[in-house]
Parts: sequence; C-alpha cells; structure tokens
Amino acid sequence: MYIKHNISFFLNKQKGKPYAPLRCRIRWGKNSTSVNIGFSVTVDYWDQATQQCARRSTHGKNDVPATIINHAIADAEELIHSIFAEFEAQEIIPTEEELKHTIDVRTGKVLCDNTIFPYYDEFLAHGSTWRVGTLKKLRTIKRHLQEFSPSLRFEDFDRGMADRLIAFYAKRGFSNTTITKNINSVKWFIRWAIYQEYTEDFKFNGTRIKLPHANNQIIFLSWDELMTMYNHDFSATPSLECVRDVFCFCCFTSLRFSDVSNLKRANITDTYINITTIKTNDTIRIDLNDYSKAILQKYQSFDFPNGKALPVISGQKTNVHLKRVAKMCGLDKPIEVTTYHGSKRVSVIHPKHELITTHAGRRTFICNALMLGIPPDIVMKWTGHSDYKAMKPYIDITDEAKQNAMNLFNKK
Repeated sequence: MYIKHNISFFLNKQKGKPYAPLRCRIRWGKNSTSVNIGFSVTVDYWDQATQQCARRSTHGKNDVPATIINHAIADAEELIHSIFAEFEAQEIIPTEEELKHTIDVRTGKVLCDNTIFPYYDEFLAHGSTWRVGTLKKLRTIKRHLQEFSPSLRFEDFDRGMADRLIAFYAKRGFSNTTITKNINSVKWFIRWAIYQEYTEDFKFNGTRIKLPHANNQIIFLSWDELMTMYNHDFSATPSLECVRDVFCFCCFTSLRFSDVSNLKRANITDTYINITTIKTNDTIRIDLNDYSKAILQKYQSFDFPNGKALPVISGQKTNVHLKRVAKMCGLDKPIEVTTYHGSKRVSVIHPKHELITTHAGRRTFICNALMLGIPPDIVMKWTGHSDYKAMKPYIDITDEAKQNAMNLFNKK
C-alpha cells in the first residue's frame, strides 16, 4: 500500500511583523493539516521557492541561525515520510486527527510540559556559535531520544539511564565508541538544563560508562609519505591538487582543517600565522616553514571569497578526494582497525589510504615535529594544547619509533 502525500513549508505571516511562525502543510487524499515547526522566521530571509531560510541569515528575536531551521525542516520532512510509511505498513489511511496525534507523539509534544524535547530545542537554539557538525550530531541525538521514548522526562535521567541507553544503542548495532560519544552528548544537554534550572541532578551525569574500547593507532603520514604526497604531480587533476595542497598545509602548520577553512590573508605575515581557532577559541601564533610558505605563495594571486587564503572545499568532499589522493600516492600499508560492539571484538584490515582524513593533517605535524626532536612544549605552543595529557599519545608514538630505529643497529 502506498499513500500519496505532499509536504510543504510556509510562513504564517502577520501584517506588519518582521517574524512569522514556520509551519508545515501536509496533504494526502482529500485530507489536509498543518503543524508548527517551532521556529519564528525573519520574513525577508525566507525563500518560498526553495522553502529554506537564506544562507548565513539569522531569525527571530533569538537570532537562530538559518542552518538550525533548515535542518529542522529536513528533519520534519523525514519524520512525516517515516510516519506515512508506518501507516502504509499497517494498510491504514490516517485521518487528520490520527496523523497530528502521531506527529505529536513522535516529536514529544504530547505531554509537552513534561517532556525534555521543548527544552532540547531551546538547547539547540543556543548553539549559534557551534560548528555545523556539532549541531548535526546533536540533532541526531534528539531523534535517538525521541525513538528511545517519545515521552522522555528529566526525572527519567537517573543512575540507570546510562545502562538503558547503552542497551538501546547496542540493539541498533552502534559501536562502543559511538555509544560513549552519544551518551556524553546527552550528558552535555542535561548539564545545560541543570545550569538553566530546568531540572535537578538525578545522578545521570555522574554515571561512568564502562565499555571496552580498542586503542587503535593514530593515523598520520611519516615524513617520507608526506614528501611523496607533497611532490606528487597532480597537474592533470587540478581539483585533487588543491585538496593535496590544503591537506599538506595542515601537515606543515598543525592547523585543524576547520581553521584552514577559515584562514584569511589578513591572518598571515611573512613569517607566521596569527589565528583564533574555531574549536577552542584560542588565539595562537604559528611560525611558517619553507613548505607552508610555498603553498601560500602558490595561491597568492588567486581571488578566493571572503579574503580566504587557500582553495578549501567542504570537509566532507575533502575527505572523499583525500582518499583518492592518498591512493594515487601509493599509501597502501595495511592497518588493522578494531572496534567493540558490547564485548564482541571486531578487527578489519584497511589499506592506509582508506583511513586518511583531514584529521590526519594535524596529527602528521605533531608526530613528525616530535620525531625531528622539537621539544613537546614548543610543539604545544604551535598546536594550542594546554597540557601534556593530550600530547601523550603522540609522545608514545615517537618513543616507539625511536626504539625501532635503534633496533636497526642490532641487525648489523
């Protein structure tokens, strides 16, 4: 059975007011209903043709970013399609009341005063300075919690909640690492709600998550691998050449990909970079070496938008192309990656190029800097690390590499 339905979004405008509630209209058969999406949209920045908020715009009295509202639109559309699929599976054509009630249950609007979800929406609305990836992850967590229990209340977050969430995620095939990250995101929301005095502490946040995790090796490029990539001829594929250059710039400067994406020519002098990092909001100074200078010089005559210094594309596209770059450079050393699902250990062998992402750039800089003998405290000033705890995994790698190098003498 298939229920043909149409979903559209519109503003419920009121004369003379700059903001209007965003609503969703649903039509199926001879039925029609509309529901509130939960955001006020600035009328001048709404595109009815695309049914989206204009990019980089903010909305309502709280200046909610367009990205949050546009993702809410996508989430609403996905939810409604899934609800119709459920009715189709039961071979039921819902009435207007049945559809609205199901939407209310799935979004936590039933018993609205008692559920966490209106507060979760407020939590997301406070994230105007968060990265897009962070917002996307937190919206996904909200969907998980709604699936876990549409009537979830703050009082449910007691000492046993962590175990119940672990069981919920494990049943759906999530790895232990992902489960831990997701529950920590839920704890973040609960800490915010306690700070806002929306709830008291029901001991959930103090619960330790005890799941086995694999200590997989840090993926980085050795100096020889980095030089192979840096010197490879990509002139036949300019798009890959740009990706290679941006990645190598991360490797030579220690900058995260998010910071290279935001790097402007105004941040650069002849000898160093001065930039405020996206992730930590720290202002750091990074000295330029011959390799990083050469990459900047290569693109000096290009006119990139907003005064950007390098030809950066999205992180998602960069990671896809970066794997091609690494493969073309022959980075195919087999690497074992281990994950745990509950107590089950799963190990898979990958060629190294499949594991290269933008994260490897910063790690490559740190590992090679330490192997070159640069003191950790100097490296930390470049990277912005505040304590040795974060540096210890890299120092351990360097110590192991030095030991392996010394063992070469034993073969003579």
